[in-house]
Amino acid sequence: MELVLEDPGYLCAAEPRKTLELADEKAQANFELGVAMLVHGWQILTTAVDNGWGGPESAEKRDWISAVVIDLFKQNKEVDIILIHETLFNAMEDEFDVLVEDQSTVHIATAVVQVYQECLAGKYDRVQTMYQKYLQKQEYRKTHGIEKVEPATPGGG
Repeated sequence: MELVLEDPGYLCAAEPRKTLELADEKAQANFELGVAMLVHGWQILTTAVDNGWGGPESAEKRDWISAVVIDLFKQNKEVDIILIHETLFNAMEDEFDVLVEDQSTVHIATAVVQVYQECLAGKYDRVQTMYQKYLQKQEYRKTHGIEKVEPATPGGG
């Protein structure tokens, strides 16, 4: 699949910084929360987790994907949408045997860059809104008896 972007969402740490990790703890915490909310809100990944396509540790793999994206910023001086897209795309294929063809990896990658830029500017409204929606969804699932679907285990009936 060829990926062509007019704006690759290129980010580069300003000197003397060696990585894109945000210096302000509140900004970094909100960025990490924002990444987690974007990954948790990614429909194709939610379907994969709910159906156990990644095995019994599917939910943990989702959290691992969030951590990998966050680590791109903690370990690199330069990050762009294409790098994030490739990371998400490969993680879905490697961990869930899912070939993502709907460009959702690009949408998530674009949103990650936007959230980073907002957190860098001290703007946390989007992250907090995503978090409140996540909490509401979790409460809905809890009150309506919607639980995580566990994959069948061999011999477990």
